[in-house]
Amino acid sequence: MKPFADFPHEIVLGAITQNAGAPITLDPARGFASISDSLDGQRFGSAVVLDPARVLRMDKLPATAPLSRAHRL
Repeated sequence: MKPFADFPHEIVLGAITQNAGAPITLDPARGFASISDSLDGQRFGSAVVLDPARVLRMDKLPATAPLSRAHRL
């Protein structure tokens, strides 16, 4: 079963960094996006892997205002 095989809508995924300048990798040709950051002295990262044929675009949107720390655990 492929529940999204014929899904006609665009899906947007987002991630936020804790620090300006955190490494972000966008590779639409491979269907790969990743982000790496540090929090409380520990490094962590997240990645998404998609079928490259289904990627319409990948973009990085810079923050336009100081980030709130309210989303931290």
